Amino acid sequence: MRLLLVVTLVSGFPEVVWAGYGWAAIEIGYTMVNAVLIRSLLGKTDERSLAALAMLESAGVLRTDGPAWAAVERTGASLLHIGFTLLLAWNPWLVLVAAPVHTAVNLLAVRLAPVSLALTEALVTAAGIGAFVIGLAQW
Repeated sequence: MRLLLVVTLVSGFPEVVWAGYGWAAIEIGYTMVNAVLIRSLLGKTDERSLAALAMLESAGVLRTDGPAWAAVERTGASLLHIGFTLLLAWNPWLVLVAAPVHTAVNLLAVRLAPVSLALTEALVTAAGIGAFVIGLAQW
């Protein structure tokens, strides 16, 4: 979808950056909906809710390390989305690199979150900064 967006609907640096922000904003909205849905499970005692909470707990989703980590995570993820959008607008063939890198960052975050939230967010933020700086350098 991002490739289709940058190839057909946007042109020029300002529009590409705004498309990247838009992509990041969509993900922020998705994250907020997930947070509300997860919050609705807390306090429920039926079997399905307890099973869902156990799964979320084992994945590290229910950690309460503080809201600062959420801000760090969203900053890193936003930079990643803006950087990928810049790169795809510059060269659409980079989708062959950006898609697997995005998937790898997501999988790494899911696997590392239960172990170390600080390490997880440091890696996501580093990937985001890297994609952003490389994308920005192309323009």
